Amino acid sequence: MQPVSVQTIQDNKEVAGAGCTLMNDAGKWFVTTPGSVTVHKSTGDLAIDCSKEGYTAGHETLVSKSNGAVWANIILGGGIGYFVDR
Repeated sequence: MQPVSVQTIQDNKEVAGAGCTLMNDAGKWFVTTPGSVTVHKSTGDLAIDCSKEGYTAGHETLVSKSNGAVWANIILGGGIGYFVDR
């Protein structure tokens, strides 16, 4: 699980009350901005779509990537650590 905070900004001003959908291959989550939601970690990217009446809809993709600790777990832990961290 991974907590994710979402804030919407348009023209350098925060837009409160936007409805956002976060989606990856592990599920779909909803949050109203500014807000936080806990998503399931995945090897796939996290797509975020936000909208609010009277404003331009927004879209962002957070690219999934592993860090050095994951590779250390694979090499030193025989792969078991990878599945725990994932």
